[in-house]
Amino acid sequence: AGALDVIAKPRLHLNDTPQTLSKLKSELTSKIRILSGVYVFRRRSMAPGPELKVSSTHVLPVPTDSMQVPEIVVIGASTGGPQALKAIFTALQWPLPFPIVCVQHIAEGFHEGLLRWLGDEIGRPVEIAKAGQQPRAGVIYFAPENHHLAFDSYRSFIFSDSPPLAGSRPASDVLFNSAAARFGRGVLGIVLSGMGCDGASGLKQIADAGGMTVAQDEASCVVYGMPRAAIEIGAARYQLAPADIAQLINQIKVTT
Repeated sequence: AGALDVIAKPRLHLNDTPQTLSKLKSELTSKIRILSGVYVFRRRSMAPGPELKVSSTHVLPVPTDSMQVPEIVVIGASTGGPQALKAIFTALQWPLPFPIVCVQHIAEGFHEGLLRWLGDEIGRPVEIAKAGQQPRAGVIYFAPENHHLAFDSYRSFIFSDSPPLAGSRPASDVLFNSAAARFGRGVLGIVLSGMGCDGASGLKQIADAGGMTVAQDEASCVVYGMPRAAIEIGAARYQLAPADIAQLINQIKVTT
């Protein structure tokens, strides 16, 4: 319908502290600040029919002599992310020899519904990451609500309640930076549709560590903010539509 974001009406109580009200104010002003920088454009409505598949049609062939199967795939997404994630996950060739770990910016209280919907759509395990858990191959994990997600020295999940980055907690940058530090060139990092710049600097860390990096292309994004920020700092090796991101992963996973 054209909405760019949603915020629930605050439930205020007589015993709310000034800190509670300050947090609500901060969340609202952060959303407004991010929205103020969004370039809004209209898509022409189409008659009912087969689902439109936008493809960049320029996936580069994977150089089998220099690529390795990633140890882990990390994905950051915001506005438009759920649809892009579904398109990628449904096009993957299962089983996968590596785990996928995602940060999706979404309103509080909607995480479980998102995971349930994705699991039903793709018929694969989709879980909220648990502290102390080591990610398993073939499983899709999501950062929990209101906690940053990272990896410890044993490559197990750890949570952080440090302040939001660019208005987001969990933040893709926290996950990406930690993945680059713990997995090095064994990381495939992906930034999908979303407002703001979360994930750009973390994707650059992955690239600098020797990992592969991808940003969703402009034509297939609902909001091009996060991918554009990554591309502008030279963090993304590929700019691809979701279907092509899945194709790239399918190529890489059979590389020996």
